[in-house]
Amino acid sequence: MSPSPEPFEPGVLSTATMQQLIRFCLILGLMASSTWVGADIELEYKIKALYITRLAEFIDWPESNQQKTFTICIDSDDKIYQHLIQLHVEEVLSKPLKIIKTSPETLINDCHFLYQSDGAIKQALKELPVFTLSSQDDFAKHGGMIEFCLEKNKVKMKANLTAVKQAGLKISSKLYKLIQIVQPLETDNNQQ
Repeated sequence: MSPSPEPFEPGVLSTATMQQLIRFCLILGLMASSTWVGADIELEYKIKALYITRLAEFIDWPESNQQKTFTICIDSDDKIYQHLIQLHVEEVLSKPLKIIKTSPETLINDCHFLYQSDGAIKQALKELPVFTLSSQDDFAKHGGMIEFCLEKNKVKMKANLTAVKQAGLKISSKLYKLIQIVQPLETDNNQQ
């Protein structure tokens, strides 16, 4: 037989109710702290992977880049690569999604998105309709198109619209709400 409930008194919490409330608050506190501290790195990579799969909807691609598949090129050693695979996204822009592990033999022309784990943007790449992304510090200032960064524990994006335009791409004005526009460094404009 279960114990009978304690009598209800307005404005007074029973011991059992108080214990449940305390447990609930502790669980909420643990969940919040794990999101901000413990799971921070993995959550960061998941969010970046989601951004990558959704960004295409906000970019106008030239006729020359109208392929049958949507191709994301990324270094397989990068944690974002693993999260892209785990998302199980099958289509981007109503095209089958293809994720390619980059190597020296990768034909960059076949990529819609090129996520660079490290290294600088090559001059020859700057004029191709390939959307470049990275988490490297100052990537956008050095000629990349989108740089992922953390600000106040949130994944933010910095965009170099000069680089986007130079590649013959256009970003939808809807994306402007989510990006911080940065200017390229003077030295990058003068590189050959």
